[in-house]
Amino acid sequence: MDLNQIRNILTNFIKRDWEGGQWTAELNYAQLKYLDFAIKEEKDLHQFKVKKGEGSPPLYVVEGYATIPTDYYYFLSMNAPSGGDYTPIRKCDDETFNYLRNSSVEFPDSQYPICRFLETQIQFLPASIMYVNFVYYKVPQTPVYGYTLTDGYLKYDSTTSTELDWDEGDQIAIIQIMLQDLGFITTREQIEAQKK
Repeated sequence: MDLNQIRNILTNFIKRDWEGGQWTAELNYAQLKYLDFAIKEEKDLHQFKVKKGEGSPPLYVVEGYATIPTDYYYFLSMNAPSGGDYTPIRKCDDETFNYLRNSSVEFPDSQYPICRFLETQIQFLPASIMYVNFVYYKVPQTPVYGYTLTDGYLKYDSTTSTELDWDEGDQIAIIQIMLQDLGFITTREQIEAQKK
């Protein structure tokens, strides 16, 4: 489905037209809620998986810090080169990171590296790590409803629109979430019927 079809389905349910970009903001919020659900349910999210390293440029680390990619949403795995092989990096919360950093027994080294996520950076120990392979889910594109003004009417323009990166079954689930947030309880079948 394209955004125009999604907008028509939503309009049929709520019986009102949408103001400007308000509906796409609500649609984006619903798709993020669905992404959280899909991650928990371990659904196939290959369209959102990003691999830094392993055939593409890795995530570079400078003096123990790397910048979090702007499209980062959810951590999957990370590993660092170590003696011709790659060693998994343990992601820690602040408390665990500080404990391990100060531990004389479990201090992180090239065989047991750790990291923690700060506001805009990832901190690594040991600080000698120069790059890592990083696999994560990216944030889905924000939908943009493109249109042209023709004879005083807004007309959907697919060439200037940014569509959802989901298959149709997932799009229906996202529509359900959005309608539920607006107080409309619907079934998949009811939404399917509106497509016709």
